[in-house]
This record gives sequence, C-alpha cells and structure tokens, in this order.
Amino acid sequence: AYMFRGKVGTINFLMVRLSNGIVFLLTSAIIFVYTMFISFELFGHYGFASDIPAKRRVRLCYILGIIGTIMVIVSQFNDMYYSFDATNLYHRGHFYYLAVAIPSVSMAIMLTVLIQFRKRVNLVKWFILSSYIILPAAAFTIQVFVYGYSFFNIAMGFSFILMFIESVVAQGKEVLRVARTEVRTGLLNEHGCVEEFNSMRNKPEILDFASVFIDIEKFSSVNRKYGMDVGNKVLVKFAETMMDNMEKEEFFGRQGSDLFIAGVKKRNLSRVLKLLESVTLTIDLNSNNDGKAEKLEIPISSVAGVFEIDDMDIGGEDIISNASLALNHAKTVSKKPVVYMTKEMRDAIDEKRLFETRLPKALADNEFVAYYQPKVNVRTKTLCGAEALSRWIRNGTMISPGKFIPMMEVNDSICELDFYILKKVCEDVNGWIEQGLDPVPVSVNFSRRNLSNPHLAADIDSMVSSFRIPKKLIEIEITETNDEFPINVLKDFVREMRKLGYRTAIDDFGCGSSSLSVLREITFDVLKIDKGFIENAYAKDMTILSYIIKMSKAIGLEIVAEGVEQKEQFDTLEMLGADLIQGYYFDRPLPKETLQMRLENRDYK
Repeated sequence: AYMFRGKVGTINFLMVRLSNGIVFLLTSAIIFVYTMFISFELFGHYGFASDIPAKRRVRLCYILGIIGTIMVIVSQFNDMYYSFDATNLYHRGHFYYLAVAIPSVSMAIMLTVLIQFRKRVNLVKWFILSSYIILPAAAFTIQVFVYGYSFFNIAMGFSFILMFIESVVAQGKEVLRVARTEVRTGLLNEHGCVEEFNSMRNKPEILDFASVFIDIEKFSSVNRKYGMDVGNKVLVKFAETMMDNMEKEEFFGRQGSDLFIAGVKKRNLSRVLKLLESVTLTIDLNSNNDGKAEKLEIPISSVAGVFEIDDMDIGGEDIISNASLALNHAKTVSKKPVVYMTKEMRDAIDEKRLFETRLPKALADNEFVAYYQPKVNVRTKTLCGAEALSRWIRNGTMISPGKFIPMMEVNDSICELDFYILKKVCEDVNGWIEQGLDPVPVSVNFSRRNLSNPHLAADIDSMVSSFRIPKKLIEIEITETNDEFPINVLKDFVREMRKLGYRTAIDDFGCGSSSLSVLREITFDVLKIDKGFIENAYAKDMTILSYIIKMSKAIGLEIVAEGVEQKEQFDTLEMLGADLIQGYYFDRPLPKETLQMRLENRDYK
C-alpha cells in the first residue's frame, strides 16, 4: 500500500486495494489465532466446541472474529472502513473505528481470561501473552494522532513475534527437561544424573559426593502381588521418601525398572544407606465404597553399590558406571546389601575389560594351547587317558583359565574356544599317531552353551573326521552345573554322539541341582565326580561319594575322580571303587610334548 499509493494507473489501483484488504482481513484473522493460542496455552484445547473453563468468552471471541471478517469483506464494496481518491491515496471511512473496535473488544475479553487464569502459566509467558493487548492498545492511541501508518497492525505483529520467540524457547526447555527426566516418576533419568555430576566436574565440591546405584530387592514380587498400578506407586513413593531425606544439593534419579541413581554427600552416606536397608512405604489405594481410602504398607529393602568420588576430573558416566559395577558385585559376588567400589575392585574390572577386548584377537592369533591332565588307572597306576584343558599364553605368560573362561561363558565365545581346543587335540593326536605312538583317549570339554547349536554333534564329528583319527580317542565332556537348556536337548545330543561312535562324560557330577534326574534321563559313558567331595573328605561327603560310585557302577558308568592331590584321597577312592584318578597326586596338566613322553612311559608306580 505504501509503495503504490499516490500514483495513478491500473497496477497502482489494484495493488493499493488488494494490500489494504489483506491488512484488514489479517486483523480479523488474528482474533482467531490469538484466541486459539491463549486457549491452548491456558487449557490445552482451542476448539469452538471444546469444554474448557471460560468457554463462553472464548466462543464469543470466535464469533467476533467471524463478524469482523464479514465486515471487512463488505467494506471492500461500500467504503465504510476506508476509501481511495483518484490518485489512490488512502482515507478512513465513517466506520473505520469499528474495524479497530472488534479486535479490541476481543482482546479485552481474552485479557479477562488471562487475568483470571494467570497462575496456569509462568510470569514471563503471561506478560508476553498480555503484550498482544497492551502493545496494540498503545499503538492505537498513537495512531489516533498519527495518520497514514498502521501502528496497530505493526504492534500486533511485534507481539506475535514475542509469542513465537517465547514458544520456541519454552519448547527448547521442555525438550531438555524431557531428555533429563524419567516419565513414570518425574525423576532425573540416567542422562540427567550424568549431567548433574558433569556440572560439578573439575570443581572441589565434587569430591564431597558419592554415587549410589540402587536396586530394589524382589520388586517383581510387588508387581505380581499387588499389580502394576501399585508397583508404580511404590516406585514414586520410594523416590519421594529418599528425596525427603536428602539435602538440597543432592539428587535422586531412576535409570529404569527398579534401578535408581543417587548423588549423595559423603557425610550423609550412612543415613541414606540405612534408609535403603529397610523402609516401609505407605501406599494410598483407591477409595472403598464407604469413601475411605485404603492404605497399604509395603516393606522395601535395597542393594546398593557405592562409589566415593576421589578425582575432580572424572566424568559423570564413569562415576555412575563405578557405582553400577559395585552394585553388580554386591548382587553376584559378595551377596552383601552394600558394596563400595575400591581401587582393587576397579583394577580387577579394568583387567577383565582388557581381557574381554583381547579375547577375539587371541583366538585369531592362536594364543590358546591345549594342555593335558593325565587320567591314571587306580588299579594299575598307568596312564589310560587325559583331559584337554585350555591355556592362554600371551607374550610368554600363561593366563589362568579362571580369568578368561567365565568371561567367555558370558559372551558365548566359549563355543568358539571349545571347537578351537577340539581342533588342537585332533592335531596333536594325529601327530602322535604319525610318530608311531599309541595315544590314549582324550576328553574335550564342551560348555552347555554349545547346545544352542542344533548341529553340534555333526559339527564335532566333522572336525574329528577331517583328521582321520579313531573316534574312540575323542571323548566329549558336558558339565552338569548349567541348567540353561532343557534336559531333552542334552539328551538328544548325547544320543547323537553315541550313534556317531563317541563316548560322552558328565562333568562335575554332584554340584548341580538335578544330578539324579540327569543320570536317569541320559545314557552317559563316564561320570566325573565333582572335586568338592574329595577336597572336603567329611564323613557325610564320603557317605554320599560311596553311594554315587556304587550307583554309577550299577548302571555301567566308568568313574573318574578329579582333583586328587593327596595319598589319603587316592586310598579312599581306591577303596570305594573309583576307576580313574585325575589330579596333582599323579600329574599336573602337561603340554603336548610332556604328555608325548608319558605316552612312551605310562607307568606311575
């Protein structure tokens, strides 16, 4: 309008009228937008039919918007709002102030809504929402005296810019809040806890804090007994109880499920840990028919891992990780309600992680070798078999199996190691045959995790057959302690191995919970007695051991006793009728070269 006014010509004629019409239409349209925006910010709904507080006033504003729009359209044909002279200059009409009055009345109505429900928004948002009324009112006052510029519309536009900026900032803050907050309880989530610790990084105050990782014991039983709704209330009540007993600078968060994270000052640790040990939560249930709310008291105890921060430069993730590792140690190793992360524990964990990263490469680089522990016939005291044991030799140093076998059991690389050792055994046995020696049968351990392979028996047979060695020289041992797979899976595997011509052994018999059922269901060839019976040598153990041997012989099993280190143990086993002895009393696990010498001289007398 400003560009084309005061000039003649068709283009000027059309552009001046078009632009002015749009300005007046937008003034009416803003009534709708502003009413919708205020309604949504205050009540979460903005529709004409929405059942919200102040709905009559909101609907009246919508109606005024409709009336204002109709009046603008009509004014384009009768010049009641404005007119133009021959040079396309703008002049106010007799009803111009009606075009201002309708939006003004609408804004005044919404101002009453804003004032009544001002507590539903924060102060900054309230002032910005009110600016759409205050700024246009001031602009209208100016415009009464200054003719030719639409200060009224400029003020409304400026107010909308303010509202847009505030909305963007508010949404950004909400995104950050949601990113740091756990939905169910409203607590900090793990990311929020990490940020809390990071905010103290490289500040002396961080050394005053400890990280506590918490696991509510047997929480699943609460869900089963009372239901998920009560379980959720328990989580919220537990968090509220903990926070009520913490200082302002401390914080409490939830990782998920029944796991929580706390940042606690060291001087308050004993108080917080005492509360975690045992606390009774009072849960309000829904009202009964008599209108009284039922209350439920649920005792809660927790296990905790604690890391007392001792380094200003440590990151939040490492702080929480240390506490989490201490909790894992409490649950799986020490079985204590509270475990502190110590330097020794951290060194052991770091060493474990180092091993875990090296294991795959160690297998690829053939750093594992087979050692052989001889099996000696009790009656003749001669070598009659051997068990293949895995040894990890790295940079000339032998690493104890106790350090790497448990890790490999967890990540399933134990299956790869088992076949690796089987291959080494086949190579060694084949080499001894080629040298003209008569090898003894060698038993190879296979973890029950291998039973997830439906072709396990065929894969073992394929490996042995590829070396063309007699099947009678390979025996497969399966441990009895792991109940991960149903007994039918193990039963099918043993049956397949027998069909293929291999002997099978049940290892560590007596330390599992289903020993007798395993013997009843599965036809093994060899039974290896757990060394715990032999190490203790208590009267009760000896009684059980004697019956195990008698029972096993009665069903045709060969008996191997492992872990024999003393003559008294050997004498007892000889008296009870054991067939083979394995242990330091005769020999330690031997490298293949030493076992080869034993094959040439098998006498242990």
